[in-house]
Amino acid sequence: MFGGSSKPKFDANKTKVNLKMLINRFNLLTQKKSNLAKQQKRQVALLLKDDKEPNAAQTCVWVCGPERCPAAAHTRATAAHPGRAR
Repeated sequence: MFGGSSKPKFDANKTKVNLKMLINRFNLLTQKKSNLAKQQKRQVALLLKDDKEPNAAQTCVWVCGPERCPAAAHTRATAAHPGRAR
Protein backbone atom coordinates (compact mmCIF):
# COMPACT_ATOMS: atom_id res chain seq x y z
CA MET A 1 0.00 0.00 0.00
CA PHE A 2 2.80 2.47 0.86
CA GLY A 3 5.41 1.19 -1.55
CA GLY A 4 6.86 -1.73 0.38
CA SER A 5 6.18 -4.21 3.08
CA SER A 6 9.67 -4.44 4.56
CA LYS A 7 10.11 -3.67 8.24
CA PRO A 8 12.62 -1.04 9.32
CA LYS A 9 15.92 -2.69 10.12
CA PHE A 10 17.61 -2.41 13.49
CA ASP A 11 20.78 -0.34 13.33
CA ALA A 12 23.04 -0.87 16.34
CA ASN A 13 25.25 2.12 15.56
CA LYS A 14 22.28 4.47 15.33
CA THR A 15 20.91 3.15 18.60
CA LYS A 16 24.28 3.60 20.31
CA VAL A 17 24.55 7.21 19.15
CA ASN A 18 20.98 7.96 20.27
CA LEU A 19 21.66 6.46 23.71
CA LYS A 20 24.82 8.55 24.13
CA MET A 21 22.90 11.71 23.21
CA LEU A 22 20.18 10.72 25.67
CA ILE A 23 22.75 10.33 28.46
CA ASN A 24 24.14 13.81 27.71
CA ARG A 25 20.66 15.36 27.71
CA PHE A 26 19.82 13.61 30.98
CA ASN A 27 23.04 14.85 32.62
CA LEU A 28 22.38 18.42 31.48
CA LEU A 29 18.84 18.29 32.85
CA THR A 30 20.11 16.92 36.18
CA GLN A 31 22.70 19.72 36.43
CA LYS A 32 20.08 22.32 35.57
CA LYS A 33 17.74 21.11 38.33
CA SER A 34 20.60 20.93 40.82
CA ASN A 35 21.75 24.48 40.04
CA LEU A 36 18.19 25.79 40.33
CA ALA A 37 17.77 24.12 43.74
CA LYS A 38 21.06 25.62 44.96
CA GLN A 39 19.99 29.07 43.81
CA GLN A 40 16.65 28.77 45.58
CA LYS A 41 18.32 27.55 48.79
CA ARG A 42 20.56 30.64 48.69
CA GLN A 43 17.46 32.78 48.27
CA VAL A 44 15.87 31.17 51.36
CA ALA A 45 19.07 31.75 53.32
CA LEU A 46 19.06 35.44 52.39
CA LEU A 47 15.43 35.77 53.45
CA LEU A 48 16.20 34.15 56.80
CA LYS A 49 19.19 36.45 57.23
CA ASP A 50 16.94 39.47 56.68
CA ASP A 51 14.43 38.18 59.31
CA LYS A 52 11.74 37.47 56.72
CA GLU A 53 10.78 34.07 58.10
CA PRO A 54 7.24 33.88 56.62
CA ASN A 55 8.59 34.60 53.13
CA ALA A 56 11.41 32.11 53.66
CA ALA A 57 8.96 29.47 54.86
CA GLN A 58 6.74 29.99 51.83
CA THR A 59 9.74 29.74 49.51
CA CYS A 60 10.95 26.68 51.40
CA VAL A 61 7.62 24.93 50.84
CA TRP A 62 7.80 25.82 47.18
CA VAL A 63 11.39 24.51 46.87
CA CYS A 64 11.41 21.49 49.18
CA GLY A 65 7.78 20.60 49.70
CA PRO A 66 5.75 20.86 52.90
CA GLU A 67 7.01 17.55 54.32
CA ARG A 68 10.64 18.67 54.39
CA CYS A 69 10.16 22.20 55.74
CA PRO A 70 9.27 22.30 59.46
CA ALA A 71 9.51 26.11 59.57
CA ALA A 72 6.69 26.31 57.08
CA ALA A 73 4.47 24.10 59.22
CA HIS A 74 5.12 26.39 62.20
CA THR A 75 4.37 29.49 60.13
CA ARG A 76 1.15 27.98 58.79
CA ALA A 77 0.04 27.03 62.31
CA THR A 78 0.64 30.51 63.72
CA ALA A 79 -0.99 32.16 60.70
CA ALA A 80 -4.12 30.04 61.07
CA HIS A 81 -4.33 30.58 64.84
CA PRO A 82 -2.44 33.79 65.73
CA GLY A 83 -3.16 33.53 69.46
CA ARG A 84 -1.83 30.00 69.70
CA ALA A 85 1.91 29.53 69.08
CA ARG A 86 3.47 26.10 69.06
